[in-house]
Amino acid sequence: MTSIDLGSGPQDCAARIAQFLERRGIDRVFGLQGGHIQPIWDWLGRLGIRMVDVRDEGAAVHMAHAHAELTGGFGVAMVTAGPGVTNCVTAMANASLARVPLLLIGGDPPAALLRTEVPDALVLEDWMRPKPLRRIAPDPAAVEAAVDAVWSAHRPVVVAGRGARGASDALVRFLDATGALYLDTQKSRGLVPADPHPSPARCAATR
Repeated sequence: MTSIDLGSGPQDCAARIAQFLERRGIDRVFGLQGGHIQPIWDWLGRLGIRMVDVRDEGAAVHMAHAHAELTGGFGVAMVTAGPGVTNCVTAMANASLARVPLLLIGGDPPAALLRTEVPDALVLEDWMRPKPLRRIAPDPAAVEAAVDAVWSAHRPVVVAGRGARGASDALVRFLDATGALYLDTQKSRGLVPADPHPSPARCAATR
């Protein structure tokens, strides 16, 4: 009897998923291999996407989380069905609280779902094409209210988080201009130098 790989065609659902990740610039996926996700796993390898195999599904999500944090990109984890997915609950909750862009691909019972052909006509090129990061402009009224609150405060306190990343120079200029006390967090540590400074703005910086 000759075995047939039902997930080997370039139009199969598993291939489409792998192609989508490749087109979106994903260069590695963290996961724990399983039969339910084997077709996607194989296609990722064919496309040259690095597979980082782990021994626990939760670890795969934590690693994808760290990858997204360190690269400023997108983390992808892939695990098999059932306990494979439920083992990721805590790690996914952690990524959600940290507001990290992360995709978890979970397995499905072997109902030929990932081994079904998806015709070209059903694949929208707009969804396959990489998209620039969308930035939402701040509400002018909210900005004005924030400015009024800062200048009317006796001495404002600035608590920096993830949103301050990449704005170290602007943050330092703001602290120097306002004389605000500053408290960093684990998400923003290092943005403001901890060394003594003539301005009292940084006297509350944590170490």
